[in-house]
Amino acid sequence: MFRELTRKKQKLSLEECKEILKQEVRGVLAVNGDDGYPYALPINFYFDERNNKLYFHSGKVGYKLDAIDNSDKVSFCVYDKGYHEGGHWSLNIKSVIIFG
Repeated sequence: MFRELTRKKQKLSLEECKEILKQEVRGVLAVNGDDGYPYALPINFYFDERNNKLYFHSGKVGYKLDAIDNSDKVSFCVYDKGYHEGGHWSLNIKSVIIFG
């Protein structure tokens, strides 16, 4: 159903993923929007480690909830602050991507 990670040496352990989810407070939620267009938005969240659940900040109505009602295929990406390695322009980050 889901593809294997191409750069396997960069794969994070479950414990590392949980640490990122515990430390960070924002991520990007991507849903299937109207007419098949993707819709991604930054969103606050809380990770309940004891019950292994994510809770998202949201109103009771709106486009995001309508999109989720129309398609339960979503992804959520959380990433740490990262760091620059001397002399390189790229930012090294650790990220967690969750599908649901």
